[in-house]
Amino acid sequence: MKRSLFILVLAASAFGCKKNNPTPQYDLSGTWVLSSTKLGGPTITVADYPCIANLKLIFGTGNSATVSWKTTGACWIDQAHTTDLSATDGTVLTFTRQGNDLTFPPASSVASKGHGTITSVNGKLQLSIKDTIVISTQGTFYGDNEYIKQ
Repeated sequence: MKRSLFILVLAASAFGCKKNNPTPQYDLSGTWVLSSTKLGGPTITVADYPCIANLKLIFGTGNSATVSWKTTGACWIDQAHTTDLSATDGTVLTFTRQGNDLTFPPASSVASKGHGTITSVNGKLQLSIKDTIVISTQGTFYGDNEYIKQ
């Protein structure tokens, strides 16, 4: 009887408890390259417009990231050459972090706070940043940018 009770207790302890497997907090530090962007129109990808990969976010150990945009000429993101992508090299972005969620202050007076989420997609870390921009003469635009950690 004691042996049966011992086996029952051992089996209950081995199989009775589920392990809590939370999502790990991913390492943010390093260089993240823009892979796609969307602002009120079609999604622009690096496959179609390789120059968008010139836009990088470099994260250190604190709560800031530096924009890296070292390119000459315009990065045209449409066939008609009416829309281009650019950034200001050296701009420092501050953020707050809770787990794998980031919050960026508004980039301009017409923008909302940016919200970022770090996920693992096909073995690579991906940072998705979403925000809203309201331009009184043109309307409201929802931004969606995807960065891949290098």
